[in-house]
Amino acid sequence: MKNPNNFCEVTTWTVSNLVDAAQDNPAGKYRIKIPRFQRTLVWTKEKQKLLITSLKRGFPIGSLLLFEDPEKYDGNKRNFQLIDGLQRTEALKRYVIQPTEFFSREDIPPDVVESIQNLLYPYSLDEERIISTIVNWVHARPGFTETDEWGTYSLTRALIDVLAPDGQDNYYKSVYFDVTNNNALKTKLAQLLQEIRESSDISRAQLAIIIYSGPIADLPTVFELLNSQGTALSRYEIYASKWMGTSLTIANRAIRDAIWEKYDRMADEGYSLDVVEESPDEKSRQMHKYTLFEYLFGFGQLLCKDFPQLFRSVTEDQPSSAGFNLFSACVGLNVREMERLPDILKLDDIPSLEAAILESAKFVRDVFSSIFSVKPSRGRTSIYHTEYQIISMIATAFGVRYNYKDPQKELDNWRIQRKTLEQNLPMFYLSDILKDYWKGTGDNKLHDTVTKSRYLGAPPSVSNWTQVLESWFFDNQMLLQHNRRLVRDATPEVLLLKYIYVHKFTVAENSKKYHVEHVIPVDQLQRVISENERWPINSIANLALLNAEDNQRKGNKTFKEHWDSLFAAGQIDDVVYQTEIEAMSNQLICPINILPKGNKLTKDGFADFLKARFYELRSAFLTEWADRIPNG
Repeated sequence: MKNPNNFCEVTTWTVSNLVDAAQDNPAGKYRIKIPRFQRTLVWTKEKQKLLITSLKRGFPIGSLLLFEDPEKYDGNKRNFQLIDGLQRTEALKRYVIQPTEFFSREDIPPDVVESIQNLLYPYSLDEERIISTIVNWVHARPGFTETDEWGTYSLTRALIDVLAPDGQDNYYKSVYFDVTNNNALKTKLAQLLQEIRESSDISRAQLAIIIYSGPIADLPTVFELLNSQGTALSRYEIYASKWMGTSLTIANRAIRDAIWEKYDRMADEGYSLDVVEESPDEKSRQMHKYTLFEYLFGFGQLLCKDFPQLFRSVTEDQPSSAGFNLFSACVGLNVREMERLPDILKLDDIPSLEAAILESAKFVRDVFSSIFSVKPSRGRTSIYHTEYQIISMIATAFGVRYNYKDPQKELDNWRIQRKTLEQNLPMFYLSDILKDYWKGTGDNKLHDTVTKSRYLGAPPSVSNWTQVLESWFFDNQMLLQHNRRLVRDATPEVLLLKYIYVHKFTVAENSKKYHVEHVIPVDQLQRVISENERWPINSIANLALLNAEDNQRKGNKTFKEHWDSLFAAGQIDDVVYQTEIEAMSNQLICPINILPKGNKLTKDGFADFLKARFYELRSAFLTEWADRIPNG
């Protein structure tokens, strides 16, 4: 057995060595591949510049960790996996490709600027113009060779173009003759360019390299310990290394495609990825053996894409937590115990388990379809819940319907308990959101909710709802400041309106999009609110759902003021007036007798209106959902 003390080799490479090794076809004796569990490219350009500046100044930038599997030595090159240092390697590769991109005004010595200014006398060019001209000129050069037009003649022409921008008249010719024949200026510019080129050459800068060649089973621990600093890993990315020994094929092409979107992006950055070489085409990718991390990464992307009402979208290269958390909850694990997934899952059975989990997600989506179908005007799908809340519902439905060890067969009680879930889930959903039940991390709460089948128990009763709604309403009013005209769709106020209005629209109307409308218009309120006051103008008691046509028709008036003005002008008769007033009163759930009286709107009068209308909304909610709310 090899001595553990010999598992690590500490050495130094030059920047040139590292960048060459990270190419597709390195010329040297080293080859670095990006392992499939590595992080994506997240450093900003500014952070890359700071790294280059550190190297130029001779500062240390930390060590890079490579893993070498001695069994993969091909006789010509030592092959390494890059474990820690992806962001630094990317910055160095980018710099080598176009070093001038990282040049900044700080790279120009102040005394040089002053000298150039003096040598251009009697022509006037302030220091800022000289600095910006040099910086822009350097950025326009691909590199530091003559073929890149790197030289005093080209820089001199740039200065001339600033002194005489027209380039046609006699003045330009005079400037051109004087400057191009100024030998002292040319000497100073040549010195500057030589200094820039020399200071920019970091190819021979030394990098600390740690090469680990111990047991691959210990690599996850090494990886996790090293990343206690630097760019933090999520718990899911750490599992990428912990689960390196897992292996499965993926039948679902959508999941495979999500995985390869990430790898293709990294390949486009010029990295040599072992997984890309192993599976260059669709046929080989279909037969490829993936790790459990890769599978759950792709599964999470699939959830976000196919269930936008349930899960928030993520970029194609970031792991969505949804896939990891949902799988853990469905097999009875607390998400804190997620690392045990490979011990619990039968990887060969994952396709049937996947299908059962997706069916459970569809069930939950369908339970809420009528509520989510009421769409306010800004068309993006709004999400009101936390991820753990919706996962608790999907995992509960899964546990009631399937045994994760044999997910191809439905359990006997599913048909009965399905109806209970269909009745209860919307009630628990809204109540929990209004109470902030899922606020915080909720790992244990998720586990307890699923394992104890909370949603199969009695939903909130009438008295529960009365207390929840009143507490939520009165506790939140003064938080809604008067200067916010728009109401965001993803708020509890809009969600409660959807519950109240869910059957208020016809099927045809449900296909339209609705504005969240202020019953007392914002313009009216802002005219009477003093600068230092805060009125709850966005309280749910001042909100309703109204289609765009009706909203535009009434403008900045209350619905009663709108029809009053038409009636007073003789544009409608008494029958139409009464019909429209009644219809709009019903649509807005606002009897005309609770509207503020008279022309003078006061804060107390507005508060009285809000209380009265809140009770109308509460009554409408309890009536709408009476068949799902037990008495008591």
